[in-house]
Amino acid sequence: MPVALTAAFLSACADAPTTAVRSPSSPSQHLIPIDVPQRELVALCKSGPVGTYTFDATATHPVLRDATTGAYSLTAATYTIVVSAGSTIDDGGTIVPGACYTFTDANGTHNHIALVGGTVDATVTVVETGIPAGIDFDHVVVYQRTGPTIASSSSTTNSASGMAGGTPATPATLAANIVFYNVAEPPPASVLLIIDEDGIDNGLHYHGSGGLITPSGPNFFKIAEVNDDIPGKKQRDVLRFFASNENRLITVRTGQTGDEGWFAPNCIPAKWLPLASKDNNACQTNGNRQTAINNYFGVPSEANVPEQERLDKVPHVIPLRALGLNALIGKTVCAVVYDSDVGINYDHGTPLGVNGNLQGETLGIAAFDVVAVTTLSGFSSSTLPQVTIRIRSSSVCGTWALFNAPVPKSSSVPLDRLAPGSTYNYKSLTVWPAPTPIIY
Repeated sequence: MPVALTAAFLSACADAPTTAVRSPSSPSQHLIPIDVPQRELVALCKSGPVGTYTFDATATHPVLRDATTGAYSLTAATYTIVVSAGSTIDDGGTIVPGACYTFTDANGTHNHIALVGGTVDATVTVVETGIPAGIDFDHVVVYQRTGPTIASSSSTTNSASGMAGGTPATPATLAANIVFYNVAEPPPASVLLIIDEDGIDNGLHYHGSGGLITPSGPNFFKIAEVNDDIPGKKQRDVLRFFASNENRLITVRTGQTGDEGWFAPNCIPAKWLPLASKDNNACQTNGNRQTAINNYFGVPSEANVPEQERLDKVPHVIPLRALGLNALIGKTVCAVVYDSDVGINYDHGTPLGVNGNLQGETLGIAAFDVVAVTTLSGFSSSTLPQVTIRIRSSSVCGTWALFNAPVPKSSSVPLDRLAPGSTYNYKSLTVWPAPTPIIY
């Protein structure tokens, strides 16, 4: 069955009353091949994921099918196409998921929405107005027949038109098939972060139901829960606590000013790619950046993790204080968790900027949504806020974003420990030119 998103307009001449639109009882064309429009008809199809799709059609003459009466008598109509699991169409010899608008009458099953008399040239326009959640419009293709010639055209505008019928001089020469193509929305990007022993570690405080952390706990991570029994320089297993508590709301710590526990990499260096020099700190973009992050994250395997000599002096690794932590609310994070401190050097005015030493053993990875950031009292005067997170499956990791974080002046300036944070005394509000802290 056709899988195109095609809109055909059929225009008939009002001053030619002897020209009639064919009735539904006329000989049927039955199912029309998608790429071969049949004279006097307009077919509507779609290729896309499972779901129910709605289309509004208009015509320059009353040639659209009335689904209630079966008559071809409307100048405006709404049609629905349901793509079911396993439903496919033959798109010019390629089998793709999809379906066409179809109906069944005494003459069989058909897949057209308009029928035009042979000497009426009518134009039909179709717009896809109802798209299931999580699915995007991609493009539409119109196959237009004019006599023996069939031409196809494609557009990324969510509207398409085609013609059917003919003229007194050239009767029954026009036809169109319209095919809309839809795709699943890409998964939202997850933010790459680094967490060290001041954020998640054996014996460190957390709150097991998302409440306030106090000096007495109420909970403390155990050795096995955070993989502290199996650390390694390329360890990328999911932390056991996170693997067994998907969707659980918990609260964790973030360190203190000068000894932060959460860090935002803002430059993914070329040296994380195996063919680059071990000293190449050029910040990567697009596909190279995604590949380099995958390597660091241990995708597809821990063998891809860069060697230790490639993990020192990583440019623009920004420690997060209250302002940066608060800007993460609503984001999905995928973090590599270290077994010890991540060392930070404030080399402002150099290509390295605020840079990090990411050498050393890791405990694994953790994925979560950032739900809330709250001032943490009862500890030291430099203690940073607690963060309430909802644990996610590590399957959300893989489409990457970096957090364009606010840049501290030094290990002690600004103090910025009170949520939601203050812009005062930061060297800059972002690593890269941009407005307030953003995900990019």
